[in-house]
Amino acid sequence: MIVHHGQADPVFSIDDTVRWRDKLNANLDGKADDSVRLFAVPGMTHCDGGIALDKFDALTALTDGVEKGKAPDGVVATADPEQAASFECAKP
Repeated sequence: MIVHHGQADPVFSIDDTVRWRDKLNANLDGKADDSVRLFAVPGMTHCDGGIALDKFDALTALTDGVEKGKAPDGVVATADPEQAASFECAKP
């Protein structure tokens, strides 16, 4: 399982998710990394958005972990370029 949590989440504190992961690790005798990876996303709000690199492919990382035995130590994230072509006019 891959869990990502935005560090700027205004709904749920990342501290709660880290405590959950720590308790899971204790319950699994220190082997939580064999089945679960937690990634904190700096600046990301609830699920996505915020001032963050919140464009990432967790599904491929999960698939590689399960099918190829290559559990991720990280997931590469990107952001849309800050160019005029990346934006469009819209009414608020």
